[in-house]
Amino acid sequence: MWLLSLLPACRPEPVVLHPRTDAVAKPTDIAEGQEEEERAHEERREREELRHRAPPGVDWRALEAANAQAGIERANERRRSATPAEALAVERGSDNQAGSSWRVVDPLTGDGVLYSGSDNGGLWRRDADATTGGGTWTPIGDVLFGGVHHLAVLPPSGGDPEVLFTTPESAFFHRSDDGGTTWTVPVGLERVWRSRAVYRSTDGSERLWVLGLEGYDGRLFVSEDRARTFRPVSGLAGTWGDLWVDRTGGTRVIVAGTDGLFESEDGVAFTRSELPDTAVDDVRIAVSEATVPPTVYLAGANRGEWRLWRREPGGAWTLLGQPEDFWWAFTASTRDPDLVVYGGVDLHVSRDGGASFRSPNTWDEYYGDPETKLHADIMAITATPGVDPTAETWHVGTHGGPYVSEDAFESSRNLALRGMRIGQYYATHTSWTDPVDLLVGSQDQGLQHGRLPAGRAADRAVFEQEVSGDYGHLVSLTEGSHERVAMVYPGFVLVRLEARPVAVNQYYDYPPGERPFWLPVLVAEPRGRNAFYFLGRSVWRYESRPEGFDYAVEQWTTSDFRLGDFEQLSGLAFDPFEPKVAWLTTTGGRMFRSEDGARTFTRSAAGLPFGDYYYGTALVAARHRPEGKVVLYVGGTGYEGSPVWRSQNGGKTFEAWSDGLPPTSVNALAELRDGTGRVLAGTDTGVWIRDADGATPWRDLSSGQSPITSYYSAEVLPDQNTVRFSTYGRGVWDFRFAEPGEGCFASRDDDGDLAYCDVDCDDDDPTRAPGLVDASCDGIDQDCVLTDGEQDPDGDGFQNCNDCGGDDATRYPGALEINCDTVDQDCDGADLCADAGGTYAGGCEGCDGTGGAAGWVLVLVAGAVRRRR
Repeated sequence: MWLLSLLPACRPEPVVLHPRTDAVAKPTDIAEGQEEEERAHEERREREELRHRAPPGVDWRALEAANAQAGIERANERRRSATPAEALAVERGSDNQAGSSWRVVDPLTGDGVLYSGSDNGGLWRRDADATTGGGTWTPIGDVLFGGVHHLAVLPPSGGDPEVLFTTPESAFFHRSDDGGTTWTVPVGLERVWRSRAVYRSTDGSERLWVLGLEGYDGRLFVSEDRARTFRPVSGLAGTWGDLWVDRTGGTRVIVAGTDGLFESEDGVAFTRSELPDTAVDDVRIAVSEATVPPTVYLAGANRGEWRLWRREPGGAWTLLGQPEDFWWAFTASTRDPDLVVYGGVDLHVSRDGGASFRSPNTWDEYYGDPETKLHADIMAITATPGVDPTAETWHVGTHGGPYVSEDAFESSRNLALRGMRIGQYYATHTSWTDPVDLLVGSQDQGLQHGRLPAGRAADRAVFEQEVSGDYGHLVSLTEGSHERVAMVYPGFVLVRLEARPVAVNQYYDYPPGERPFWLPVLVAEPRGRNAFYFLGRSVWRYESRPEGFDYAVEQWTTSDFRLGDFEQLSGLAFDPFEPKVAWLTTTGGRMFRSEDGARTFTRSAAGLPFGDYYYGTALVAARHRPEGKVVLYVGGTGYEGSPVWRSQNGGKTFEAWSDGLPPTSVNALAELRDGTGRVLAGTDTGVWIRDADGATPWRDLSSGQSPITSYYSAEVLPDQNTVRFSTYGRGVWDFRFAEPGEGCFASRDDDGDLAYCDVDCDDDDPTRAPGLVDASCDGIDQDCVLTDGEQDPDGDGFQNCNDCGGDDATRYPGALEINCDTVDQDCDGADLCADAGGTYAGGCEGCDGTGGAAGWVLVLVAGAVRRRR
């Protein structure tokens, strides 16, 4: 072991940071110029690989796809066996702040149905509401690992149902013919590891086309049996670029690759022609069916610089110029050969054949009018012809959800303002003083604030976006409240001050000389106010100055912990009982321990190979300490080693602690506050739990309850036995625990019927809860409204359905019968007539003659009458 420390005299003087007035919080893909945008995309790809560090030759995406498939199988088995869940998974929102939406498909059913793919948020179906003009979004693909970037819908045909075919760019193909209830993997695409395009023919042939990368070669595949099996199209090996399939009922297919343009009039035979520029490393095409032959637009990139060409029907290529802000989405109109559209940060529309382009709105205009202004970052564009020869509908997938335009982008309408719950969240923070008050930091959708609704556990929050940008690592500087909360954006620290009617945001620079990779970790001072730690190459401490909004920034440790260009400090945890003891992790998998308040550190003897603890919550100092042992948990990537490690000696040495966990990336760890010491792990495909003694392996909590997506951060709620997770693609999810005998509190739901115990009339019976249908006259109050189906207005203990005298308390089954009074008191269907011997056949005239007391008979009813409590 070795010590990292310097004498206090060598420590630099604190630097005073004033709030910045020139800080611009914008989505981080927005950059000045094409070269900067390409660099931003490349940094995002590098960040994703760093966060999933794997040994050479190990495909972590394939491992996570296998984890997802195993999760589906566990969920199916749980449903078949009716195994109760160990915890209740509850979706919390946001219900109105959508994340990244990709391709939108109109199946042309005439009833307003739409399908929309998302980035790590599965597949969604929208059913139109004719009365309001709106619609309802429903998740039908929560099990689709990696999201849905490419999508095709085959309409019903010959008695076969509609078929949904999906894949992310990372090429995990799935097919469903029951509306997304179940998904199967088609045959023939097993070796495709990257997908570029998916389209269906509209000529009635039921052909489905896939352009993908198989090994190092691009290939075009086709299915003719409704996406069950695929075969490669011969003669097109090496093609890697873009695909177009006629959208108006024709048979034409065009494939563009860096080695040429391949065109077919019948979808069978292809002819090759040269590109207008052979020195390209990427190609995109947009084709208009409005002319015969079609008008073709081609964008070719050379080292990130795009150039745009147009080919008239039967003519030569014409260079149009260099489009700015060009990413990949590129589409031409089915009705107008001069209407062509492409996307980058903004949408760009040309109505003069590509000679000039303009944007319907810039990215920042969205914040003043989210209903009609397009969100930043255009991920997909589709044009669908209508029944009318001049009609055409455009759909756009953005980082703020899907949009629709029916007038060629003279106007647009946001389709994601209600019910599309695909928020991409990095972190949450719940107020300790007001537990329904929630802040979330997102990708591209900024800092959001919401109030969780009271009532049933399934209620979801509506969030308000307070400021744009990307935010993570939210920490309270005021003992858990939202009075002052700090967070990071890629470039500065933001401190949010609670104020009304709106919050006040203050921006501060990173510490001097720090240029951390993406979102550096912040950690709150364990027993102080208005102070927090910043993790970069060193530990820095920010402390607010009493005279104003300035912060004194001190380099808390003088050591540079980096071993490589991308390594940085990634996690800091303080001992919950002795805050002078602290632990540090790095993105390189190294662990350090401090006993002087995080001033100096000693490296642990046991390294953590292939570790990556990028989001900071995969480091937990446990409160549960059996036999006085100081227990520490750390999680990282486990594609070869262990995803979770445990120390029982305060971080001096570690042991692998991953029995039952698949090879995955553990992004977050949390210890329940109920004294059991149980630990939850958020991974790239679900949430797992393990008991503190480790006697049993990790168990999957999420299968069948919550979506297969990335669970990024974990927050243990105070005063509730609940862990709140942020997910990258499906918003915020709670995992609620309620042990028998603990009493009732707001989030408790022992029987799993989605009703909190304080409104549930029987929290041990899942068949009894508010909102359920009450079965009349079974003696049980299923809907918790203090009646059992029909009413009992006369109060005789019998409901109208069993009471022959619903408004007469003297008439009910088993009541005393009065002889010969023409009234049926006991509800047996007749009045009683009997002589002294108990029988009489002559009618009431022959009874005792007076009709007096001698004619009274007591009818004894066997059994007890059960009355409601």
